[in-house]
Amino acid sequence: MTQTDLRFFTNEPNETLYHRFVQTLRDAQYFDVLVGYFRTSGFRRLYASLEGVEKTRILIGLSVGMGTCRATEHVRATMLKQKAAATDPSKRACVEQEIAEADESC
Repeated sequence: MTQTDLRFFTNEPNETLYHRFVQTLRDAQYFDVLVGYFRTSGFRRLYASLEGVEKTRILIGLSVGMGTCRATEHVRATMLKQKAAATDPSKRACVEQEIAEADESC
């Protein structure tokens, strides 16, 4: 039976937060994490450790970096464009206009 480590992770003198995540992700099928602040630089640093994880979910409580904000908006716009391409041609122009007028601030 696989054991799940549900402890609160923080930086400690001889065990950084990064090293705790790398150890935990080694055998993880799912990665659910609650964070106060999220920056894409940290996520990029963990990328290799996350490759074997089937599903990742991140709940952000307080703030995200601008890189995260831009990436989220890019994915949203891309998904809307894909959906528009699959819709009735008469409605496509309406969806493209909505994307163009979307609020890009976070």
